[in-house]
Formats: sequence, C-alpha cells, structure tokens
Amino acid sequence: MRSLGAAAVGALCLLMTSCGSSKPQELILGKWESANDPRPAETRMEFTADGVFTRVGIKTRRYRFIDDSTIELTEPESNRKEKYTVTVSKSELTLAGTGGDVETYKRVR
Repeated sequence: MRSLGAAAVGALCLLMTSCGSSKPQELILGKWESANDPRPAETRMEFTADGVFTRVGIKTRRYRFIDDSTIELTEPESNRKEKYTVTVSKSELTLAGTGGDVETYKRVR
C-alpha cells in the first residue's frame, strides 16, 4: 500500500513539473495585443501552429524559432527577415528587436 502512495505522489510531481515547463514554441501560439497601446485591438496579432504570423495592418508573414529565445519573421514576397529576442509566458509576450525596440503584449482571452 505504501508503494502505491509513493507512486501517486511521484506521478503528481511529474505532472506538476511538466505543466509548468511549456516551451516558448508552444506558449506563443494564440492571439496577442499590445500591453502599452491605448488602442490594443489595433495592435492585435496571432501566431499559429503552422508557422504563420498575422498582425492588423501588416502583411502575413512566416515565423520560426531559431532557438528558445530567438524568433525570425520572414516576409514571403521579398524574403526579408527580421530577428527578435522573445520572452513568453502564458499571459505575456515580449519582443526585442535588433535596434533596441522592445514591445510587450498580453494574451487575448
């Protein structure tokens, strides 16, 4: 009986650990809007599981993670690429451009 209790505790710990360790590639999926702009709906953007990035007023682009903290956006027509340092949690996304610009977004619910 004691080993069954230990196994249950071990399984619970494993479950709790795996729930908190989502990768940026998974956390970024969904819709986001500016945390700082007074008109957040005008800054709304979305990252989809098939590598598509869309933003209000900007042409659709492709995205890919170079590593867990760097994302690359590519404009399909010109093949122009932009790299950003990315930090993402369940509720907040921060993108830092190579020019020093930093943008913070909150998840749209």
